[in-house]
Amino acid sequence: MALCKKLLLVCALIFLFLPISQNVFASEICDDTGFDDTLVCGKANSDEERAMMDIVGNVLNAIYGVVGILAVVFVVSGGIKYSTSQGDPGKVQSAKNTITYSVCGLAVTLLAFGITALILDAISGQENRTKVAVNNDSEHGQVIAISSVDSTKLIKGQSFTIKASVIPDYADNKNVSFNSGDENIATVDASGKLLAKSVGTTNVTISSSDGPQKNVAVTVVEGQPVTSIKLKPTEITIEKDKSTYITATVLPSSAVNKNLVWT
Repeated sequence: MALCKKLLLVCALIFLFLPISQNVFASEICDDTGFDDTLVCGKANSDEERAMMDIVGNVLNAIYGVVGILAVVFVVSGGIKYSTSQGDPGKVQSAKNTITYSVCGLAVTLLAFGITALILDAISGQENRTKVAVNNDSEHGQVIAISSVDSTKLIKGQSFTIKASVIPDYADNKNVSFNSGDENIATVDASGKLLAKSVGTTNVTISSSDGPQKNVAVTVVEGQPVTSIKLKPTEITIEKDKSTYITATVLPSSAVNKNLVWT
C-alpha cells in the first residue's frame, strides 16, 4: 500500500513538472531575430522520426488501454469478492487488497498516459514551431521572388496590364522592369501594359534589381471576325414624319469588332 502511494506521488510530480519543462524547452529552440515576427528555430523532425513517434505513441496507447481494462476488471472482481465474502475476515481483506491495488494500477496507468501525451505533444510542438518559423535572407529587405500571373492569352490588338509584386512585401526596392521577348508579337511598357501586335507566342520577363525574375507566357490569337448581322425587324413601313428603331445584332457574339456603320 505504501509503495502504491509512493508511485502515485512520483507520477503526479512528473505530470505537474512536464508542462513547465515543455515551455522551457520551447524557449530554448526558438530565438527572435528582431525582424517582424521572424523566428530562427532548430531542425524539424525527419519523416522517419515522426513515423517512429507515431508508432511508439500507438503502441503505448494500446498497452495503456489493455492495462486500464484489466484494472477495471480487477476492481469489479474485487467488488464481487467483497460482496460474497459473507464477513470472512480473510476474504474481506483479500477483496480490499484487490480493489486497492487495481485502483492504484488504474491511477498509475492514467498518469502514465497523460505523461506520454505531454512528451509526444512537446516533441510535436517543437516540430510545429520549427515548420512555421521563417528564416529570412541574410540581407533583410532583399527581393527573393516576384509574384504575377503565369500566362495570358490576348486577341490581336487587345491590351492587358500585368500586375507584379515582390516578395517579401517589406523589400527595400520594390521596382521591377518588364521586357518582351518578341516585340513583333507583343510590346510591354514600363508599367506592365501589354499590347498584342500579331499572332504568336512570346514571354514577358519581369526583373528585379536584386536578381529574381519571373516569366509570363503571352499568346496572341487572331480575333473572331463578324460573319453576319441580324436586323429586327427585317422590313418596316412607316408614315411620313414618323420614326422607329431597328435593332442590329452582330454575329457571332464572340466577334472582336462589333462596331456598326449605318447608312
